[in-house]
Amino acid sequence: MKIRILHLILSSCLIFGCTSKFSKSKIMDFDSIQTAKLIDVPNEETIHAYYDTARVPIKYLPEENEETDIYLVVEVMPEFPNGLKALFDFIYDNLKYPSDALEKEIQGRVMVGVVIDENGSVTQPKILKSISPSLDKEALRIVSIMPKYKPGTQDGVPVKVRCTIPIYFKLPNADNASKTDSIIKSIK
Repeated sequence: MKIRILHLILSSCLIFGCTSKFSKSKIMDFDSIQTAKLIDVPNEETIHAYYDTARVPIKYLPEENEETDIYLVVEVMPEFPNGLKALFDFIYDNLKYPSDALEKEIQGRVMVGVVIDENGSVTQPKILKSISPSLDKEALRIVSIMPKYKPGTQDGVPVKVRCTIPIYFKLPNADNASKTDSIIKSIK
């Protein structure tokens, strides 16, 4: 009984909805729609369509978007030679604190996004979190001189992987005795 009542209500809504004065102006005239007919396929990249009045070429190019080939997570992630501690040692040993940042006592963490490509090179550096223009420039310089990583792999094949590298800028003082141990502890 409930199903019959529901069926009656839905049918009446459909009938009244299609015949109301508001819906009559919005009824689609299917005769006015132009249909396309595929007529000539000289190669895989071009298809010609006929639209009753003119022949219009439609170009289909293969998608070459480099973003589709870049992974965020893979089976084996890229690795800096000799590990995480060696990465922070490299950053600390090569870091040149900009003089204007020293004068203004600016410190903090700059996040740099990079892509480690199939052969382990660091490419496409981009500042993800900025502190100041001079510290950002130094962070990009550090990333640009990094040695090749061990590339990331997916199904045993080296692939491009997007990674984020934090560059810590701490003002020099007597409290910074151990250079990278405190940084690694703060990450974990």
